[in-house]
Amino acid sequence: RPMTIYRHLSRIYGVVTPAIHDLIAQDIDGLVDQMIQGAAERWSSAGWHRFDDLEINCTIQLYRWIKEVGRATPALRILTVQLEWVQPTVEMMAGLESAAGMRRPDMRISIGQSMARSVECKRLSLGNSFPARYVDQGMFRFVSGSYGAEEDRAIMIGYVQADDPSDVIIAINAEVDTDSVMGPTHRLHLQVRTPTIVHRYESNHARPS
Repeated sequence: RPMTIYRHLSRIYGVVTPAIHDLIAQDIDGLVDQMIQGAAERWSSAGWHRFDDLEINCTIQLYRWIKEVGRATPALRILTVQLEWVQPTVEMMAGLESAAGMRRPDMRISIGQSMARSVECKRLSLGNSFPARYVDQGMFRFVSGSYGAEEDRAIMIGYVQADDPSDVIIAINAEVDTDSVMGPTHRLHLQVRTPTIVHRYESNHARPS
């Protein structure tokens, strides 16, 4: 009886060599940028459709379009995207602290076991204390080591739902300036601005971990 394609493939065993994973992992930030940009473009083409403006309902749409981009783009298929990643601290892993209070970044984008980026998402506008929440409940968790303690980079995504993004960034940096742990050296700085889609900023942080 002829073997099906699946039965042929089931005889193939193995994994991608760690050397290849490590090589690709060096460009994880470029790959993640490409994935997020592509997802934003698709979501924009769909009229930014979402159930409502709540953060979780925006994030599930971003996740949806990230998955679509990953499936459609061969170069991005090596990335694994997980929704609401559980983030243990070094102390929890060592059995020195209870894991009952583990925090959960909104997403995790990884390449095998070699490299990963934690992603935290927040709503943004000038009102509703959103800039303060972006700093206190987002950036601070990375700076303090609650998120990504053993990683040197991470990602924040802000859903700008009102006001000019540049004005929102000014408000965020005002919160950073007065934060007792951060201060002016932790400010966001413009990297890439693509009108109406993605405004990309970077910040650098000295932190205990």
